[in-house]
Amino acid sequence: MPFEPLPTDFLLHRLQRPVYPADVVLDTDTYNEMDDLFALSYLIRSGDRLRLKGIHAAPFFNHHAASPADGMEKSYQEIFKLLGLLQRDDLAPLVCRGSERYLPSEAEAVDSQAARRLVRL
Repeated sequence: MPFEPLPTDFLLHRLQRPVYPADVVLDTDTYNEMDDLFALSYLIRSGDRLRLKGIHAAPFFNHHAASPADGMEKSYQEIFKLLGLLQRDDLAPLVCRGSERYLPSEAEAVDSQAARRLVRL
């Protein structure tokens, strides 16, 4: 089934500078590289401008992980480590596990806790 293009006025509106505070969901592979830990830390400390709505662990697969599922689970656990270090365990309810595998195609979804949360939001 082909996708319908979004209306131009909708797309232009979405490109405008955000009105703060802006709602943010971070999809992150925190265990993979240091940049995601920095991004999450910055996001948490920017509560005056950014309203955190979700922290979703993303799959990755390289020498740090035995599989995409293993990478996602390691990232999920790493998020909680960082929340503890920042003394922000209050944000734990926002953390979700992401996909255990990559999308097989553009037309096939992969169910996950994070995908369901994102749809609800």
